[in-house]
Amino acid sequence: MNDTLQSLFSLKNRVALVTGGTSGVGAMLARGLLIAGARVFITGRNVQAGESQASAMSELGPCEFIQTDLTDPQAPKQLQSYLSQHAPDLSILINNAGMTDRAAWGEFTEEQVDEILSLNVKAPFLVAQALHPLLKQNASQQSPAHIINTGSIAGLNSHSASFIYGPSKAALHHLTRVLAKSLGPDHICVNAIAPGLFPSKMTEALVSNKERQKQTTSRTPAGRMGEPNDLAILIIALVSSSYMTGNLIPIDGGLTV
Repeated sequence: MNDTLQSLFSLKNRVALVTGGTSGVGAMLARGLLIAGARVFITGRNVQAGESQASAMSELGPCEFIQTDLTDPQAPKQLQSYLSQHAPDLSILINNAGMTDRAAWGEFTEEQVDEILSLNVKAPFLVAQALHPLLKQNASQQSPAHIINTGSIAGLNSHSASFIYGPSKAALHHLTRVLAKSLGPDHICVNAIAPGLFPSKMTEALVSNKERQKQTTSRTPAGRMGEPNDLAILIIALVSSSYMTGNLIPIDGGLTV
């Protein structure tokens, strides 16, 4: 690779945190960061799954697992304490942890609503707030820190099978713009991505149903599902930029078109 091109997209000596990075889209984003040379921390609830994923991805670069339940209001402060000690040079935060629930209209409970909004909206805000001092101290105008929020095309249309998931992601999209404006003076770029159909636990029911998968991909201009390299290319480009902030980028093969 051309040395200039490599320097533009190299994440060597950068440290990143990917919440919900033990599977699905989060693991694909973490993989991309590792390929570009970053040291990556991934979080998740399940210790066995997290340690297994971190071990597997360590073949690409330094990857460590932090057991965290982001529905716990104390979790963001605990992350701050841990990273202040073990990764004080943190400069990339990927707010990826999220959840959905496909309960029927008459069966959706208040507890389910609260849990989805807590993980999909409140947690990204509180994690960004808690890690702001670390991000700020490692940022400059020419080499800003980055916050990337994982939204969803479900926040751009009304096709989601979950009543609360889509609205929660729409809220995260808007939070991204608010944070971009507020944190810009601290040299922190804030952007969001809106993935379409990628293999994950959240899309497992659709992906495992070949007929439903075919129906979805037939409506997609790209004619296929998303793949790990699609997300790797996007995340490397986003956190390599010092000028892009406040943007929402769908990565869905053109499905929202």
